Amino acid sequence: MLFRTSSQQENLINMNSRLIDLEQQVQQSVQSSEVTVETLSDDLKEVNREIRKLWDLSNKRNKQRIATLEDQLNSIDSSIKEIFTQSQEIRLISKEFSKSISDIKTRVAKIDTSSLSSPDYELRIKDLEEAVNSMDSFRRQTNQSILKLKDELSKSISNQENSESNSLPIEN
Repeated sequence: MLFRTSSQQENLINMNSRLIDLEQQVQQSVQSSEVTVETLSDDLKEVNREIRKLWDLSNKRNKQRIATLEDQLNSIDSSIKEIFTQSQEIRLISKEFSKSISDIKTRVAKIDTSSLSSPDYELRIKDLEEAVNSMDSFRRQTNQSILKLKDELSKSISNQENSESNSLPIEN
């Protein structure tokens, strides 16, 4: 029995020693884990700060670009409206001139057919021809102005589209 007790005591001492070793290992593992968790937490905080900075920078840049594009769009819209209004006014004036020219040509034709060679008629015919030529010249100038406005509008829209495609960021 003495042998048993001694053996049991020895077993107990060995087990106690193993338990102490295990506790120390567990304690070291816990400390190591705490350090790792703390390091990971700090790293995560730093990454989150950097992400917030990048988002803020991106949002500021995009707001500026959007505001610029909206201003350009408003400018183009007002230019289109102005050109459209001018175009309508020019069409009305052109119709009035066409009617006047037609009336004058009709009068000239009537005078030509009457074959009166009175100096008054000849003078009136010359005046009417000058008026017709003047109106015709104005009509040509008006048509050139309309074409020029259309070309400028096309160029403006083309330039705007080019600048929009060049200024938009490419996002992945």
